[in-house]
Amino acid sequence: MASIKSSGYCPGDSILHTAGPGKKILLALICVLITGTADGPALLFMIFLCHLGMLVSGMFILDAWKRLAIFKIFFLVLGVTPLFLTPGVPLYFFSEFTLPVTIEGIECSFFTLARLACMIWISTILVRTTSPQSFIDIVNAGSKSRFFAKSKLLKDFLLVGMLSFQILPHLLAEAEEKM
Repeated sequence: MASIKSSGYCPGDSILHTAGPGKKILLALICVLITGTADGPALLFMIFLCHLGMLVSGMFILDAWKRLAIFKIFFLVLGVTPLFLTPGVPLYFFSEFTLPVTIEGIECSFFTLARLACMIWISTILVRTTSPQSFIDIVNAGSKSRFFAKSKLLKDFLLVGMLSFQILPHLLAEAEEKM
């Protein structure tokens, strides 16, 4: 039970908890793909969908926002870099003072941070509603299919990927505490 609690999984009976793990993984991949390519209204819709998923899975929205603090270094780097490196129309303050920040850089920075937040929330919802055993069962059940049976390396890669996907937020939080 301690390993289940440390994985981030919270048992429940919501529609997301009862859906099959394969369907949830496929849905999460589609949502991540849409989030990565979306802008404007589509990205706003994905943010809304993430918040709806949080409510359905029983996660407090404020806690989900607080979880983003674990990734504050990523947010800082990915938010500040486009500000200064994106070419475009520079911002003018007063009459002659220009800042090396562009309007396009601000827009790029905003979209980058919104995409990262959505991807973190999508993965959090997936991990919160899918038990670690379900992830392992998918890989093991997949070994009966022709695709996984041919490659033990692919099966092991997927298993390590799924387990590291669950533990990554905890590792980043611990690394940040030590820094």
